[in-house]
Amino acid sequence: MSAFPISTNVFRNRCCRYVTSLENRLQKLEAKCSELIPGVDLEKLAPQTPGIPGSSTWELPTNPWAAHTSDAPSHPSYTDSFPRISTGFEWSEQGDALNQLADGMAFLSVNPEGAGYLGTSANVALLRSLHHNGWTIDSSVSRVIDSSKTAKPSLREAWAWSEMTHDADLDQLINTLVDSYFRNFHTRYPIVHEATFRAQAEDLAPKPDPESWLLLRHVILAIGGWCMGYDTKGFDELLGAKTQGWSRNTSILSSGSLTLVQAVALKGHFTQRQNNPNTGWNSSGLAIRIAISLGLHREFPAWNISVFDREMRRRVGWCVFVMDAGTAITFGRPILWPTDGMMDIKEPMNVDDEKLTSTTLVAPEESTGSTIYSHLIWQIQFHQLTNSMYTRRMASFDLPAEEILEMDSKISVWEKTLPAYFKHGHVDPSEPEYITTARCRLLWRLACFRIMLHTPLLLRWATEKSVGVLSPQADTEAARRCRELCLEYAHLTVKYTEEYFSLHIFSPMHDWYAM
Repeated sequence: MSAFPISTNVFRNRCCRYVTSLENRLQKLEAKCSELIPGVDLEKLAPQTPGIPGSSTWELPTNPWAAHTSDAPSHPSYTDSFPRISTGFEWSEQGDALNQLADGMAFLSVNPEGAGYLGTSANVALLRSLHHNGWTIDSSVSRVIDSSKTAKPSLREAWAWSEMTHDADLDQLINTLVDSYFRNFHTRYPIVHEATFRAQAEDLAPKPDPESWLLLRHVILAIGGWCMGYDTKGFDELLGAKTQGWSRNTSILSSGSLTLVQAVALKGHFTQRQNNPNTGWNSSGLAIRIAISLGLHREFPAWNISVFDREMRRRVGWCVFVMDAGTAITFGRPILWPTDGMMDIKEPMNVDDEKLTSTTLVAPEESTGSTIYSHLIWQIQFHQLTNSMYTRRMASFDLPAEEILEMDSKISVWEKTLPAYFKHGHVDPSEPEYITTARCRLLWRLACFRIMLHTPLLLRWATEKSVGVLSPQADTEAARRCRELCLEYAHLTVKYTEEYFSLHIFSPMHDWYAM
């Protein structure tokens, strides 16, 4: 049998349809702008890229929401949204109760009813703010249902039941999904040691926690299928999860192991990307609790364990840390992992896998170039720098512009310390694809975090401008600079995404992040 079929044409067609839908939405937005600001030259509103010779800064329109002056509220527009009734934050992501507008990146839940709490850094916060200020936000379920008619092919369709009559066919499917996981996902979150997992799968190495290992295996296979662009619905039935997956293993919560942390953390990450954000959030929180119970936030330098075992504790602990911080920012919720003062675990080493194995006796010298652990290391450093900024930003909706600019400046200083292969504009035809995609994701993360910092000041200005009265705080040089930076970073996200798609990588997982 041939390798697992990847329908590149189908995936490319989906991307084309998505781009076409964006073009249509952009045309409607341009028409609305022309209606609100008669005679405006939209080309003059589009900025050049900051930092490039010949570029210019954003020129803000005098009153972009003039048409909504009578409807605009007089209170700040960037605060928490809450439901009408006391039980409104309650949610269910099972069967018919599933919110059709729920999505893994918290973009679409404009109505807070039944969506769970989504704070002001959540991706939907901007839409909610526009809605509060009188804009019509179409959140009808019918559009989502209509779009679902062009669903991506499922694993069941791709690997027909008639082909599953022989064990050899199932073995080939499993091997293909494992390969997909380590080729695509592992290079982003190296929470599992590839050689160890493959040896355990072939019964060449013992499984320290067999029951948890089956859960880990199952979620690795599921993520492998998702990374190939296939719908994983029906996956449990296809791979026998009713007997070896998640359905019967609630008893494992009465124990704790490194394997269980890996399995539950990956389960949470995968579930979020299946548009079950709150269910994924719960799994991620459980992974954090188990990790802390195993002391993965502590280094224990006097502990006489092997170099490999110590390094795996670091990798698992820090992967959980990065996953938690990223998800918390996405949903506008508190970061759960312990703060710097409560954790002393060292960063993972930047080494190639062949230089650190289970038989290694002395820690190897770290590489000065890129490895599959480079992206994790720089994600760690980014969140160590910015988590306190995020906490401060979420604690107050009205931070002074000067404080926001100081935060932004610290990020700029840190950005200069990035290695060349993670800086914008780096070109190396020989670099591994995982470094190219890691660079794209890191640039997106930087720009999006800075947008989150500056957005409240931009929206406050727009709200006050719409009613014709600017507060002293909104009319300062620092506040004006924050507004300009917010729009510049927004433009950069579009530029970075355009550059990514020009690479023609066509990776479903990375495309998910881009879109």
